[in-house]
Amino acid sequence: SKDSKMYEQRISNKKLNKIMVDFTGGIRDE
Repeated sequence: SKDSKMYEQRISNKKLNKIMVDFTGGIRDE
């Protein structure tokens, strides 16, 4: 259904955001 597609999209976006935050955070700590 459309709702589950939206949900999956939001979940993957959250995962991506966390990866990006961890990545940039790691660079900043250097």
